[in-house]
Amino acid sequence: MPSVIKYHVFQEKTFQGLVYCDYCGKMLWGIARQGVHCAECGYNCHTSCSDLVIQCRQPRRLSPDSLSVTDSEPESLSKYRTSYDDTNSSTHSSTRKPRKLDTSDMTRSQSSSKLLEDALLKSPTSNKNKAFRKSLKHQLQQHNESSMSPHATAKAFTRLVARSKAFFYVAKFIYDIYSWKNKLFSILVCIFWIATCLNSSTLVIIPPLLILLLYTQTGIITQPASQILFPRFDENTSEYYQNLENMQHAFLFFIRVYDNFAYHLQHITLNSTMYKLLFIVSICLSGLIYVCGTWFMMATGLMILVNKTWVGSLLEIVLQFLVEFLQTCIDLVQRVFKTETKSVPHPIQVSVYENQRWWAGNGYTSQLLRSERSGWSNITGLEPLPSKEEMPSPTHYVWADDDQWHLDTTGPWADDALEIVFLYFNHSTLIECDENGWVYSDHRWQNARSRPESITGRAAAIGQNDGSRALTRRRRWYRKANPIIHGKTI
Repeated sequence: MPSVIKYHVFQEKTFQGLVYCDYCGKMLWGIARQGVHCAECGYNCHTSCSDLVIQCRQPRRLSPDSLSVTDSEPESLSKYRTSYDDTNSSTHSSTRKPRKLDTSDMTRSQSSSKLLEDALLKSPTSNKNKAFRKSLKHQLQQHNESSMSPHATAKAFTRLVARSKAFFYVAKFIYDIYSWKNKLFSILVCIFWIATCLNSSTLVIIPPLLILLLYTQTGIITQPASQILFPRFDENTSEYYQNLENMQHAFLFFIRVYDNFAYHLQHITLNSTMYKLLFIVSICLSGLIYVCGTWFMMATGLMILVNKTWVGSLLEIVLQFLVEFLQTCIDLVQRVFKTETKSVPHPIQVSVYENQRWWAGNGYTSQLLRSERSGWSNITGLEPLPSKEEMPSPTHYVWADDDQWHLDTTGPWADDALEIVFLYFNHSTLIECDENGWVYSDHRWQNARSRPESITGRAAAIGQNDGSRALTRRRRWYRKANPIIHGKTI
C-alpha cells in the first residue's frame, strides 16, 4: 500500500447549473446542497460516492471539447469499411494543421475523389469486398458528376461573408439591449415586453416602431434604400475580414452550443425511468403554462433582460436564499418522517477495473495514451486508481481479512456500493466477457465486443466482417470491505 495517502476534504455545496459526479458520472440532483466539494482539489461527487474516492487529486472531467465529432487520430484508407462519407470525414479530420485555401489547393481538391478511389481500389482484395468496392466506385462517380465541390463551397462562403454585415449589425444591436449599453432603450424594451405579455394587441405597434427606428438610424438619404443592408465588401477591403472574423465567432458559438448539448445528453439514458420523469416534467410545465403562462413568460423575459444589471444580481441572491430555505425544509421533513432506527453500516464490495491497449508487436499492455484513462480506474474510467495490489481501502472501511481480490468472469459489471448495474460501455446490450474476464472495444472505448475480432457495428448491419482488432479492453476485480464504527470493525 502507498506510504502516504491524502484523502479529500469534502464539504457540502450548492452547485449552480448541471454538475456531474466525478466518480460515477451521474448528475448531482437536488434543489440545493446537491453533493460535496473537496476544498483541496475541487473534486465534486455525491455524498454516497465520497467514501469510495480513494485519493485527493485533480479530477479528470470530460468537457464539451472532448466530445468533438472530429477524430483526433488519423484513419487509414485501408480500414475503410462503411461509406464514402465516413472515409471522407476521417481523411479531413486527420489534418493536424489548418492551411490557407489557395489556387493549388483548389486544383488538388478536384482530383481528390480520383486519388481516394485509386487508394481504396488498390487495397488487398478478396471475394467478400468486390461488391463493396463496386458500390463505392459507383458512389464516387456520382459524387464527381454532381455540382458540389470544395471550390463551389468556398465560393459560396465568400459571397456569404461579403453580404453578412447587416446580420451582424442586427446581432450587435440585440446584444447592446441585453447588456444595457443604452439604458433608456433597454428600459423601453422591458416596458414593451411587459405590455405585450399583458395584452398581445401591443404587437400592432411593431411595424411603426421599425420604421421609426429606421428613420433614427439612417435619416433621409437620396441613395437607394439597399444601402441600409450595407454594401458588399470584396476580399480587398478590411470590412471583409471583419465580417470573416465575425462569421468565425458565430461558427464557434454554434459549435459550443452543440458540444454543450452533447456533453449533457451523454449523461442521459432514455430508459423507462427517464421517459417517466420527462413525461411528469412535461405535464407540470404544461400545467404551469396553462395556469399562469402569461406571467411565466413575462417573468422569464424580464429575468433575461435585467440579467446584466444590479437587479439581476439581487434576484440571483434572493433565488439562492429561497433555494437554500426550501432545501432546509425538505431536510427537516425527511428527518421527521424518518424512522428512529439508525441504519447500521454494512460491508461493501469495492471494484477496480484493469484497462489495456493493443500495440503492434507488443499485444495488449497497460501502457495507454496520455489523453485517456489510466491503467486502473473506477467503473466509468474517469477516476484513476492504483493497481489492485496497492489499492487502499475506502475511508471508514477496512479490507476483510478473509477476502482477496476476485476476477469477475460472469458479468454484468455491478457496483453494489453505488447501487448501479453498469451495462458494458453504457450500451443497452450486455456483452459477455471471455474466459479471462476481458471485454474488448475500439480506440474510443466504445462498441464493446466479447472477442478481439468479431462482427460489430455497421459492418454487422450490412453483413460484412470488418476483421479489425479491438484496440482496447478492460476487466473487473472486486473485493469486500467492512465498515469501521467507533474504532471497531464490523
